[in-house]
Amino acid sequence: MPIPLLLGLALAALPAPQAPIYDAPVIKIFDLQKIHSVPLDAQVMKRTEANGVVTEEIRYTAMPGIRAFAYMSYPAGAKNLATNVQVLNSRAESRRGEAEVGFVGFCAAAPSGNTDPNKQDTVGGAKPTETFMADPQKDWIYQHVVIQLRALDYLATRPEVDMKRVVVSGFSWSGFVVALMHALDNRPACYVTWNSTGYYADEKGFSGIRGADDKSLITREQYLNYCPSAYAQWGTQPIFVSNALTDYFATLDGAIIMFKNLKSPKRFVWAPNRYHADTARHEYMSSGPYMWQWQGNGPKTPTVNQGAFEVKDGKLLYKYYIEGSENPTRAEVMYSYGNPGHWIGRTWHRIPAVLDPKQGYVAEIPVYDPDVPVYVLGQIETKSFKASGNCPDLYIPKAGGITAPNATYPTMLMDFEDRDDLYFGRGIPEFVGKAAQGQYCASVEPFEDGTVHLLNIEPFLWKDAKELHFFLKGDGKPGPLTLYLVRNSQYALNKDDKSSYSAISIVGPTETFAEGWHEYAIPLDKVRDLKRVDSLWFDCPGRNLVIDGVQLK
Repeated sequence: MPIPLLLGLALAALPAPQAPIYDAPVIKIFDLQKIHSVPLDAQVMKRTEANGVVTEEIRYTAMPGIRAFAYMSYPAGAKNLATNVQVLNSRAESRRGEAEVGFVGFCAAAPSGNTDPNKQDTVGGAKPTETFMADPQKDWIYQHVVIQLRALDYLATRPEVDMKRVVVSGFSWSGFVVALMHALDNRPACYVTWNSTGYYADEKGFSGIRGADDKSLITREQYLNYCPSAYAQWGTQPIFVSNALTDYFATLDGAIIMFKNLKSPKRFVWAPNRYHADTARHEYMSSGPYMWQWQGNGPKTPTVNQGAFEVKDGKLLYKYYIEGSENPTRAEVMYSYGNPGHWIGRTWHRIPAVLDPKQGYVAEIPVYDPDVPVYVLGQIETKSFKASGNCPDLYIPKAGGITAPNATYPTMLMDFEDRDDLYFGRGIPEFVGKAAQGQYCASVEPFEDGTVHLLNIEPFLWKDAKELHFFLKGDGKPGPLTLYLVRNSQYALNKDDKSSYSAISIVGPTETFAEGWHEYAIPLDKVRDLKRVDSLWFDCPGRNLVIDGVQLK
């Protein structure tokens, strides 16, 4: 049975913390000397040992007024072990699983506004809604970063921890915190983030969330004070960054700026056409091999060098080289048409790149309109190291000398014969037989809000199309089932904003969706502001959406 030990006294015998190493005592809003000078006053409040694993509940002072709560787990009797620090958006979680496989696991709770010292939670601090504040001392982001920096101070006092083999990781807002830590503390071996590069605002406050001239969700001052890409130049330790290319939080412009500003070793991995998630290829799992390269002296992971464009015989070629010990199982190019901005509603296409002994990996990018810019990047996958990509580049075909289209836009947008979830922004597809046409159709489990989002909708490139056709398979269940042709996609559809969509009722609230396949045709001349439509959202709560043959006629 576990034996809990309640320890209410400070740990008097702790060694002095290992000093953090940084090039400047103050980096923007972070006064590092002041932050690290606050006494930790650490206490182990509870210690439990079971099956050779020790788990401790710990409190320490992060900054005046904030008493952090954390879990720490490690094998009994451990010394100088590799350590994983998991940063979360809210309360701490036990890291016993890390200890069971021979690591030290540590997790400190984010600030939450909690004032109850009896809760297993951090006491004091801002609420998660209090971000990008004028006063950093009152800001959730700032406080969360400080809590985690002080966690490293605490870990440096523990004999169980080898500070040269610490990895700090986080997803979304907690990864945002981790990416900031990368600039502020170079004791860890590596930092790992997923969907975490955050927003961007240029000198005029623009980001292009919806279009090239759209204001950012934050001001330029907020960007400079709080966003990781504005701090990236100070980081020295390796960092893994994985983003969804159409993410609403880790927007593409911020990710590109971060890639270019980083001076440390880095590895970027991209997931196309997703909102805050990866595809069925599980691109985000590529973090493991990179982490182990630095934490465990594992094999070096491959590098995808920055690509180059070439115009040859009216064709647009993109070329890149790779450095690594293992040949790729996939070498591809991803590309997205349209002006800068409109980050969430962009469609990303994916095609193979072919190895040329003299030029590296090469792919031809179709040019449907030479005036339309295109973002392009290279990404590979290997058996051992998973995915690795380079930085997206923007190219205007006409500026490179291409004066006419060299390809015809396909009329079949999605037939699902390749059984690829590439164009599913939301929803989990399974590719099944008995299709309306061809061999396969998609049976899609909706997102938690009951919607399925399909991309590959680019009306600004369509020529002479009169109707959008698709097949849906009825299930004999009652409605409703509604299609929204969405303009300027965002994370969620604001149904009160009629300018952001056109709604088409497929099955009314009092109707039954008759079993069998049904073909639907949407006259494009009836769709308001068609050129700005970027996705199809099917609102189908309580049922899978079975769809096939999305095409232009």
